[in-house]
Amino acid sequence: MRIYEFENYIQNGLGRAIQLLRKEPDKAPFREAVWNNAIHDPRYDSQCNNSRGYYIKALFDCFDDGDALLSDLFRVYGEGSGDPDDLWYYIENLEEMIQEHVEGADTALESLYRCLMKKLLTAPNPLTDGRDRERDDFYLAASTRYRLNHGVLCDLVRDGITLLKRSKRYNITDFAIFFNDEIRVSQTEEFQNALATLENEDPDFKTILESYINETNAFQQRRDAAKNETLPAPANWREAIDFVIKKGNPMFPVKKSLWQNLSKEDREEIAKLVEEEPDQNRRTVLLSQLRRYGAEVLKDYPRDPSPLIAELERSAHVTYPFSYEKLLIRELSSVVSKIKHPNVRDAAMRCLPRYMEDPESIVYSNAVAAWITNYNPEDAKALEDFVKSITDIDVLHAIGMDLLTNELIDESILIYMYENTPCSNCRNCFLTAILSRYGNCLNLPKHISYIRQEARLDCDYGTRMISKAQSFQKAKPC
Repeated sequence: MRIYEFENYIQNGLGRAIQLLRKEPDKAPFREAVWNNAIHDPRYDSQCNNSRGYYIKALFDCFDDGDALLSDLFRVYGEGSGDPDDLWYYIENLEEMIQEHVEGADTALESLYRCLMKKLLTAPNPLTDGRDRERDDFYLAASTRYRLNHGVLCDLVRDGITLLKRSKRYNITDFAIFFNDEIRVSQTEEFQNALATLENEDPDFKTILESYINETNAFQQRRDAAKNETLPAPANWREAIDFVIKKGNPMFPVKKSLWQNLSKEDREEIAKLVEEEPDQNRRTVLLSQLRRYGAEVLKDYPRDPSPLIAELERSAHVTYPFSYEKLLIRELSSVVSKIKHPNVRDAAMRCLPRYMEDPESIVYSNAVAAWITNYNPEDAKALEDFVKSITDIDVLHAIGMDLLTNELIDESILIYMYENTPCSNCRNCFLTAILSRYGNCLNLPKHISYIRQEARLDCDYGTRMISKAQSFQKAKPC
């Protein structure tokens, strides 16, 4: 096994990295890669990719001195001495290791929490004045500790109040949101007992606790007032557009059923408005709703989409000074890419060569999606060659999300994406798409049976469960 191949495997979190390392007679050349993977967040998207505590422990176990390596790692984690951008990764890994009953992980988490607390206490305004990163790390460590052990609640409240006392001005709102929304304990008897205990423990806490209670009540009143500011629910797709406009947010959700079981006249009216609606804001909302809920309209589009295609091709290289104009073109491009029509396929094939030159273009970014929507089985080889020609991982990730929308995509493409997507969450989706063709992992044909064994060691928890036939819940692609 070449080191660069191994580095790519662990970057993506593939189980084959563990399989191959176990068989490797000389593991020394791979130690640095394993260590760097443990202390620098390698995830493609830390917001949706799982933690890697289990994966790191399995990699360390491949070495004769794996326990010593793990002790060193816990020291680094506990000291919070790595890159500040990686501390979130440390906390999430420690939580997973604690859940896997790895000895020493709980002590490292407690140590890291104390380090974060100490760091905040050195600031003039611990919970204010632009200390978002430090505060967020502290809150994550605090909420993680509470999830793992509810007995630490009193300590969390005490530490939070200590930070508030050190601030030149109280930031009660953040404090209230944390206990109301993050760990949802503010209304419990346990929490009220903690407040009473702390008030008796330190008279100076009383003012802060009173402010907290007042802010919590005001916070709830603001929420109740927002709920009362309701508009009559829309009764049809036309009213849905007006409803969203009045709410002032093109993405405001409405019932999907309003865009289903439409009459022929409704479909023709929608298609006419898509092309001819003069009000830019109304047209954007229409496109947004159609993209999200109008699959039956787009599947059998009642008009020739050529005017829409021409509008998009004119906009391919335009840099718009106003965000709402960009939003309109983005929504229009996405809608056209979902229309099943020969002219859309022809336009996609014209745009594809430019996609690789300008993947940031709003129009070109949907060219592949348009091709996949209008994909034919005879396109399999051309699409596979195109996907395999992509070297930019961001582009490959974007292509992957489009590929998952069509169940006719050739299996060889799904396997390639399973092995090469940089996103562990999307790999879970590709595995699910493959398995859906065979029922479960036990029915995989011989040429891809290796997937089951390596998936059992994947960095993604859901992928491991699927491979063990304990779960078949599909993750949402990023």
